[in-house]
Amino acid sequence: MLAGQAGRRVEVKNYLEFFLDSLYRVWGDPKQQQDFLTRFYEIFSEQSPAIAAHFESTDMERQKDMLAQSIHEMVEFST
Repeated sequence: MLAGQAGRRVEVKNYLEFFLDSLYRVWGDPKQQQDFLTRFYEIFSEQSPAIAAHFESTDMERQKDMLAQSIHEMVEFST
């Protein structure tokens, strides 16, 4: 068990369940998935001019596909 916020105790095994519950809420259908990935990169790029510059000439549709595949692989590995 790990100490959580305000002294709460959270079992490590629950982190996967929490992650998957969250993921499936935004991953429910293809439109939700694309909206999530688009918003992820918008927020990520807003964090720093250096991050935004890094993605200036990136094919963002391909980048979003690669992130979706990476998330899928992480879920497959962890379950």
